[in-house]
Amino acid sequence: MFEQVELVLAFFQRGGPVIPVLLVVCFLLGFHIIGRYWFVNVQYPKLLQVQTQFFLTLKPVHHWAYEKMKLSAKGQLTIQLQEGVSEIHSLVRIAPLLGLLGTILGMMQVFGSLNLGHTDVEVLSSGISAATLPTLVGLIIGISGYYFHARLREKIRTELQKLSVMEMPHTLGQSL
Repeated sequence: MFEQVELVLAFFQRGGPVIPVLLVVCFLLGFHIIGRYWFVNVQYPKLLQVQTQFFLTLKPVHHWAYEKMKLSAKGQLTIQLQEGVSEIHSLVRIAPLLGLLGTILGMMQVFGSLNLGHTDVEVLSSGISAATLPTLVGLIIGISGYYFHARLREKIRTELQKLSVMEMPHTLGQSL
């Protein structure tokens, strides 16, 4: 158990100060993706059913009021479906940039050691290897996040198309 912890700590130290930031981005991204998938696949169908049941139990009202209520319900569902997707998109885009920042910081250290007269090839190659680690981590987070973001966007787009053509139950009898 302690060996794994030591390996993780060594990984953080080797990758520089940006690796912990990338870890936070990774957790935030995972949290948002899981939350949105949960909403779209579990909570949204229940909300849609509640809205449909509401319109089934609605007493006859004026046609214009019914249409306004229907538009309002569809608008609220649309907003709830799209909520949080922009945060996922931002996190997906920022992860590779943070990785690149880590590489730049690492390369500055390598060039600084060159400036001080350290010309040992093994030390320089080790420094360059450590400097590219944040970019690798940032790209892995970004590409993985992009995959889930694209699937989520497609699912939301499909649900929005269904919602736009869906008719809420019409319980209107005679207009008042």
